[in-house]
Amino acid sequence: MNPTSAARALATCERELGPDHPETATSLNNLGMVLRAQGELGRARPLYERALAIRERALGPDHPDTAASLSSLGMVLRAQGDLAAARPLVERALAIRERVLGPDHPDTAASLNAVALLLHDQGALAEARPLFERALAIRERALGPDHPETAAARRALERAPDRRTTATSLTNLGALLHDQGQLEAARPHLERALAVRRRVLGPDHPNTAKSLSSLGTLLRDLGELDAAGPYLERALAIYERALGPDHPSTALGLNDVGCLLRDRGDMAAARPYLERALATYERALGPDHPDTATALNNLALLLQDFDALAEARPMYERALAIRERGLGADHPDTATSLNNLGWLLRELHEPAASLPHLERALAVYERSVGSDHPNTANTLNNLGIVHHDLGDLDAARRYQERALAVRERVLGPEHIGAATCLSGLAAVLADMGEPEAARRHLERALSIREPALGADHPETVATRQALAALPVPE
Repeated sequence: MNPTSAARALATCERELGPDHPETATSLNNLGMVLRAQGELGRARPLYERALAIRERALGPDHPDTAASLSSLGMVLRAQGDLAAARPLVERALAIRERVLGPDHPDTAASLNAVALLLHDQGALAEARPLFERALAIRERALGPDHPETAAARRALERAPDRRTTATSLTNLGALLHDQGQLEAARPHLERALAVRRRVLGPDHPNTAKSLSSLGTLLRDLGELDAAGPYLERALAIYERALGPDHPSTALGLNDVGCLLRDRGDMAAARPYLERALATYERALGPDHPDTATALNNLALLLQDFDALAEARPMYERALAIRERGLGADHPDTATSLNNLGWLLRELHEPAASLPHLERALAVYERSVGSDHPNTANTLNNLGIVHHDLGDLDAARRYQERALAVRERVLGPEHIGAATCLSGLAAVLADMGEPEAARRHLERALSIREPALGADHPETVATRQALAALPVPE
């Protein structure tokens, strides 16, 4: 259904049945669903609000259609970044569906999924996981492992606009495991979700693109940059073709490709992707949306690579302000902004100012995602470098060794992140008068970086230079 036909259906219902009829609410909901799919969240929201008001009045607060409207409105609010307002709506929808439809109904699974998504967004990863797992179990049992939850009849479509597929539950569980740092555990869920969507929805469907994006991002974080490229590039092509250049999903695709190019060391190619992603998010979602903060953060990282530190700083500061306001002081994304701003201050030769940002980031990460998470290791590594700058070699060594242990345990000993820790630890060891230990670490870092990044990548070159600067053994 397109917006024109949905708007025409709504006008017919209002004229023939009246503005407060349940069927008018159905048409309002359908038009809202079409607009939401096109990324027009501001236009969809009042339609969902009006549909909810009609249903509560006409059908009662515990009717399944009322639950559907609560869920729809909650998901729009989530997409707009208003997580605090969204959560009670989706929780109320879940309570209605469990009570009226039962704990094993597919609509109950949809609500479990919606509540879990909100918890995930709010950083409550441990709380979200059992809900995602329960939703997946219900869908596999009720619909089969490869069944997309379709709604051919108008009522079925309208009553569950946020229904997905068993593949969506796999995707959401995989994304949660990814964010918890369990990258290898996430992989089979995301691979299976992609296979289901390709088979059932086709290779060019936007939901297939979501699976391509999820798997490509995982491969990127696993350090498999060459493998990640085709997934992320194809996802972007599908988004642009199916949804248009100004859709938030297209912004996500641009962001993913830009970050991959940055990881490959192709900074000049990455910049237009990241700049366009930020502009699209600001236009589609607004300047204070958490996704806008993510785009600001990623563009600032690139500017930092270009040594445009003065240009990057206000972007990091703005991203941090958005996240603290929208997600809270203890959210993992807030910790990411604290970490990145702290690292920038270090590069601006302000290590004393950097330290409290990094220490706060570490505390938030350890509380929210745990001590064995890749992001925790990243901040440990940065703290080691800052303590090295401040001349506290013993503290620097402790942080660097802990960062290396986490990365080797979580990402594997040949991951590019392990090479970063090895180089940092080698610099500390050299200054502590242990050049041979430093050499062993640098040689190992070089053995990781050359095959993964290439001989001419800036990090590979820097590793060779560090090795050459060590005293020649007698």
